[in-house]
Amino acid sequence: PPNCDANQYCFSVSGEQHCSTFPIFEIDASESRNVTLIKSVTLRKTVWARNGRSISLSGPANVSPLLTLHAPQKMCSKDLAHFKVDMGSLRLEYVMLVGGKGDASGWGGASIWSDQHHRTTITILSCIFKDNAADISGALSLDNAVASIVNTTFVANRAKKHAGAIFLQNLPDGLKVIHNVQLTIESSTFANNSGPGAG
Repeated sequence: PPNCDANQYCFSVSGEQHCSTFPIFEIDASESRNVTLIKSVTLRKTVWARNGRSISLSGPANVSPLLTLHAPQKMCSKDLAHFKVDMGSLRLEYVMLVGGKGDASGWGGASIWSDQHHRTTITILSCIFKDNAADISGALSLDNAVASIVNTTFVANRAKKHAGAIFLQNLPDGLKVIHNVQLTIESSTFANNSGPGAG
């Protein structure tokens, strides 16, 4: 087993021991959940809100900097996004989402993506998306979604093919038509995000 430093956490994947600076955390999404973070953590795997389930995750409002939710690590999960939403809902408040790298195929947003097949609802309040990177979108990839983003910062997110921060999916045949996305953004900041497309 590795010799983890005193300020690191030891965890096991398929019997192999690893070290992490932050505790490894898993959200059981087999039913709706309300989760409150009390310290910064690393997700063991991508959280999938689907089949009518809702996932709500919040940190304390009076902490600066915000508590950090690190994306899954390659050794733990084939998908490296924080969240996928498919016929479900996701609500995030007072948390910083860092290090997302999208799904195994390179599709979707580095941190959050919604599936095109079923309507989803995404609410993001007073969060930070930082240093997320994927092929399609550096932070969010939205399709067939109703999304509200308030008082949120997108900083240093990167995409290889499209939007550095938020990408609104096109129809699969490449037509430049938004696939039923209703997006509201209020009092939010975009800084140093990069990608060849708008967003």
